[in-house]
Amino acid sequence: IEWFLKANPGEKCPSAGHAAYGASVKLENIGGSNSVKSSNMMAFHSILKTSKDYYMALARARELTDNVMEFVNNGTDPEEHVNIFPYSVFYVFYEQYLTMWRDTLQSLSISLVAIFLVTFVLMGFDLVSSCINLLIIVLIVLNLGGLMYWWHITLNAVSLVNFSDGCGYQRRVLQPHDQSFLCQHREGQN
Repeated sequence: IEWFLKANPGEKCPSAGHAAYGASVKLENIGGSNSVKSSNMMAFHSILKTSKDYYMALARARELTDNVMEFVNNGTDPEEHVNIFPYSVFYVFYEQYLTMWRDTLQSLSISLVAIFLVTFVLMGFDLVSSCINLLIIVLIVLNLGGLMYWWHITLNAVSLVNFSDGCGYQRRVLQPHDQSFLCQHREGQN
């Protein structure tokens, strides 16, 4: 394999590997014999135009490398398993789209639970006011999601931050109204 990686292609040997694989395969000398330490493989995507094309290409590339890794590691000892992963320059930007819905639901759930608990404590353990606040915030988030759909705004990291920040801002706007209503309601009972 060492000779193959150093041989230049020519008329006598057009399939020599120096041009195509010389920098791709790293050899390691163990006990006088060479073994492959690392290598890479090249594949191509079709033409990618939209965000969906890019993150679907990333998902398919992961499926391909998982299948190749399973085939390569089949029947080998666990300590000798190899790790294969896809890489492309644009994968960094579209990685977020593969888990965006789960991340969004998790982030909004944490925000809503935190808002409910803080409201419950700050409003004097008033369950009804806290539930009304939570309902209003959920309805505003649903309206914001509907507006994003209507205007064709994709769900990404920036819109997720805006959703989470929006929950906090909504709580901040609702707080004085709740406090005023609660104080007037308690004064009316006395």
